[in-house]
Amino acid sequence: MLCCVKGMVRWILLVVVVVLAGLGACVYFFIPREPTISVVDATYKDPIITPNMVAMDLNSIISIDNPNYLAIKVESMRLAVSYKSVEVGTVSPDGLVMAARDKANHIIPVKLFTNDTSIARQMYDDARSNGGFTVRISGPSKLKVLSFDFDKDITFTQFIDTTSVVPKEDSTTTRTARRVAA
Repeated sequence: MLCCVKGMVRWILLVVVVVLAGLGACVYFFIPREPTISVVDATYKDPIITPNMVAMDLNSIISIDNPNYLAIKVESMRLAVSYKSVEVGTVSPDGLVMAARDKANHIIPVKLFTNDTSIARQMYDDARSNGGFTVRISGPSKLKVLSFDFDKDITFTQFIDTTSVVPKEDSTTTRTARRVAA
């Protein structure tokens, strides 16, 4: 009789160990881990920089590293571009999917625009005197379970004046600039 009880206890312990190992494996593979989202770089095209207005198209390059064993769809993301803490562009990309166990770059287009004369003037002066200006690309993201923020400063440089005369303060002439490959 004692032999049967010992044998039954061993089987019960074995079943408990197997169940706990199975639960541990499920937790490891199926509980979501926080992905890493970072701003890699940004490029621009067709910039217009005047003392009264700044407009350009940005392509923000976002790197997403998903350590999970399942693909995850980003529920919401708001990508903001700011200059000296003033927002000058925003976009909410839809349908961004992070593949399982993958690291990939995504290009997200953003329109940068301000006609706030004080901000435009500062950006214009930075582009003229320093050869460029720095913007911050940031954003909160929300998945079904996780929520996280990311940001990075990007400096746009090597603006070239394509006009032969520097515009006056009250001039309506636009100063265009372009990025030059290094």
